[in-house]
Amino acid sequence: MKKTNLALWKMSIFTTIIGIFTMGCGNSGTEMEIDSCTILANDITVDTTLEDSCYNVVGNINVPSATLLTIKEGTTLFFQEGTQLKVNGALRAVGEFATLEDNGSIKTPSKPIRFTAVHPINGYWDGIYIYDSNDPRNELNNIIIEYAGGNNVAALNVDGTSRLNIKNSTIQYSGSDGFAIGSNNIIEEFTKITSKENDGFAGSIYANSLYALDKSSIFTDNVAGDYIIVKGETINKNQSWKALNVPTVITRDIHISRGTMLTIEPGATILFDASTQLRVEGALKAIGTAEQPIILSGKQKIVGYWDGIYLDKASDDQNRISHVVLEYAGGDSDYNGAIYTSGNSYINITDTTIRYNKNNGFVLGSNTEIKQFKRVTSTNNEGAAGILHTNSLHAIDNSSNFSENLGSEYLIVKGNSIVEDQTWSPLNVPVLIEGSFTVEPEVKLTIKAGSQFTFDSGVLMRVDGSLISKGTESDPIIFSALQQTAGYWAGIYFYNSEERKNEMTYTNVEYAGGGYRNAAIYLGGESLLKISNSTITDSASYGIYLEYDSAKRVDGQTLVRKNNFHNNNNDDVYEETRRSQSSFYY
Repeated sequence: MKKTNLALWKMSIFTTIIGIFTMGCGNSGTEMEIDSCTILANDITVDTTLEDSCYNVVGNINVPSATLLTIKEGTTLFFQEGTQLKVNGALRAVGEFATLEDNGSIKTPSKPIRFTAVHPINGYWDGIYIYDSNDPRNELNNIIIEYAGGNNVAALNVDGTSRLNIKNSTIQYSGSDGFAIGSNNIIEEFTKITSKENDGFAGSIYANSLYALDKSSIFTDNVAGDYIIVKGETINKNQSWKALNVPTVITRDIHISRGTMLTIEPGATILFDASTQLRVEGALKAIGTAEQPIILSGKQKIVGYWDGIYLDKASDDQNRISHVVLEYAGGDSDYNGAIYTSGNSYINITDTTIRYNKNNGFVLGSNTEIKQFKRVTSTNNEGAAGILHTNSLHAIDNSSNFSENLGSEYLIVKGNSIVEDQTWSPLNVPVLIEGSFTVEPEVKLTIKAGSQFTFDSGVLMRVDGSLISKGTESDPIIFSALQQTAGYWAGIYFYNSEERKNEMTYTNVEYAGGGYRNAAIYLGGESLLKISNSTITDSASYGIYLEYDSAKRVDGQTLVRKNNFHNNNNDDVYEETRRSQSSFYY
């Protein structure tokens, strides 16, 4: 315990020494004394070392390609108004840190390198500009850049195809942003950077370089706002975005290219500017934790402020969203959802909240493969909780919450063919079926007790395979209509479904009969159905219609005895006594 306390004490003294040094040349508003400094006025065209205690920079200094400028520890460069240091070659500026005796006393004082101004005025000089300097000798360590950022450029500007290694440094009192890192740069290290009290933001960076920033840096107390500005582009290399001590703001669309994975780490807060989107053709792995969720939000808390996440043929099975808050999106009316998928996309989403979005919470395309969709809350959206298709409904269960959406109380399901065995579970809201669908031959659809389905006008549920709809007395299965009008939806049509597995028990079918023969349930061809303890009401005509070949196999009187029929406009059960001359294919 004593050794640990001594280490902490030493670190405290070390931090204090650095702080005193910084304060001594800080934003005091007093003019610097530079009469004794060496004048620096010309370009540096051969390898050069600056090791005098101070320099008076009276003009722009250029370091051309293949030339190395070395600045020794403890050196201060005073820049005249409007000047800059431009590096096409290499810049090595490595200061010394304080060292302490075992008893905590100062052994060697800190000797940072300072790039400052003749007058302590924000934006007085332009700053350091590293351009097309892909040189591994570039190294900035224990430096201070201050009072730069003139002419609306950042105090430290890195652009072209440059290489940057910077750590343990401070950027302060810039007249613009602290730093600006362009696209196509190689950021070998960017750690323990303090960018503070600048007139702009702490800094800006392109999306392909955001991986280099982490929580070791401090980006607070900047006039324009405590954000890191991220300029969107196509991400073409695998990378991870870490949680920072301030949010990042995405100012243009982010596009994850095919074959590329973007990982967003727990605790990251990413804000999107107006009308921007995160478009995924590769893979998005955004996995937070309950204690450190990932926040994907709008820079302004306005419904539909940004467009959301668009998975475009993103078939990579590494796509995963977990412990994420996705909010204030859905601004693109072509997508109509905060999460939108198209093509053969793959999605795995758990423990996530989707809220305050324009239109719907999520819209999943007909060919989307849903690996998991568990414990998802989609609420307070202006549309519905979400839209998906009948072949994907099996992925949704009652672990999710889809209530309290402003535009619809339903989970909306579009009709399409069901080609694999699946089970539909009860949800905490009814399911609105908006299009006809077919259970294909040799495919089994199982519906669990307590499930509720509401059918839109004219919708037909066709069963060529088999249907098992087994409710209970206390939790019946309900097939109803969007409007309580006899014949509003077409009904359930068994077509040559000879499966002896077809079973309906404690299932209520109401307001159907808008299809062939106006029957709520129609058995065509040689179909079989075991139905009991069920209620068929308010059919446009018949409750159950048995076509000739089905009537030979299913006893209509047994159906009448074992079920309840109310308010049907014609017979409760009708049995054809001869083969119809017309054929039907819906």
